[in-house]
Amino acid sequence: MSIHNRPLGVESRATSRHGESDSIVGSGHFARIHTSVELQSRFLRAAKNPAITTEATWLAQYRMFSLLTAPATASIPPDNGSEFAFHHKLAELIGVPTYFCGPQFSFQRRTNEHLGVCVRCYLPKRTSFHDSTQEELDEYMRKINNQPWKVLGLLTPAEVFETLSSKGAMT
Repeated sequence: MSIHNRPLGVESRATSRHGESDSIVGSGHFARIHTSVELQSRFLRAAKNPAITTEATWLAQYRMFSLLTAPATASIPPDNGSEFAFHHKLAELIGVPTYFCGPQFSFQRRTNEHLGVCVRCYLPKRTSFHDSTQEELDEYMRKINNQPWKVLGLLTPAEVFETLSSKGAMT
């Protein structure tokens, strides 16, 4: 489905549980990091993919989203890479529909693109993710999610995500 078919309120961030996904490729194209951001809170999650395949991407997404209380993610637009070819499995198994951006329209996922730059502060371009661990990646996410954002009233993405979760907006 096209990103233009997403529910009303997603673009304005009036509703929670909607996200954006992307892949960050390591040096030599041997490994990837799958990222997903919840739009209202700007809370970023990441999972290391040991291989650049549709199966590895699907499994990373499944692990990431199945840990959340359903339906904690209402929709996800990834980039148009072939690694997202199994997107229909998320919809079938855990109810997460996928909406695709137009070709060469990464600005339609601007929050995830911005946070990808934040990830690159810890894992610069030309970094091989081969030796990186999920624990290291979790620590980088903790640091990113605990930085105050002006747009969030100087709250952190972790604080806003926790507030939304405790109010039942994420469940």
